[in-house]
Amino acid sequence: TVLPATVVSLALTPTTTTFQVGATRQLAVVATYSNNTVVDVTASSTYVSASPAFVSVSNKGVITGVAPGTSVLTASFSGKTATAQATTTNATISSIAVSPATATVAVGATQQFIDVATSSDASTAMITSNTVWPSDNKAIATTVMNNGVTTDVTQNASSNQPIATESPGHAPPPAS
Repeated sequence: TVLPATVVSLALTPTTTTFQVGATRQLAVVATYSNNTVVDVTASSTYVSASPAFVSVSNKGVITGVAPGTSVLTASFSGKTATAQATTTNATISSIAVSPATATVAVGATQQFIDVATSSDASTAMITSNTVWPSDNKAIATTVMNNGVTTDVTQNASSNQPIATESPGHAPPPAS
C-alpha cells in the first residue's frame, strides 16, 4: 500500500524583515513533503499577524507596515505552521555606500560590490541582495542582479587594458 505524501515541515520567508510604515512585502511559504518534494504553498496558506496594529497581513501573504513596531507572523498549511518576524519603522534611507566605489576587473574575472544603507535613525543595513546592479555597457561588463558581482567580458579596445567598472551611483575613474 502506497500512502500519499504528507507535509512534514513548513518554511516562511523572509524569516526577519524590516521595512517602512506604509510599505508592503510579499511573504513566501514552502512545504516539504514526506517524499522530499518541496512545493510553494504561498497562495494556499493562511496568515496571522500577532500585532496587526504594527504589521497587517493579507490572505495572500502580503504584509503592510501600519505603525512603528514589531510583529510575529504565522503561516499555516496542512496542519503545520511557520513563523517570521517583521519590524516597521518610520526611518528612511538617507545614504547608500557602495564598496569598492570603482574597480578594474580583468577579462573573465569577477568583482564583488557591497551596498550599505544608512537610515535617518542612523541605523545601517547591508542591502546588497536588495539592490539592482545595472551595467551601462553589457558588451564590456555584465552584472548579476541581487548579488553585486560584476564580470568583465571584454578588454577596452582603445587601451588594450581591462575596463574599469563602476558601482551604481558613482562616477567612473578619470581617463588617464
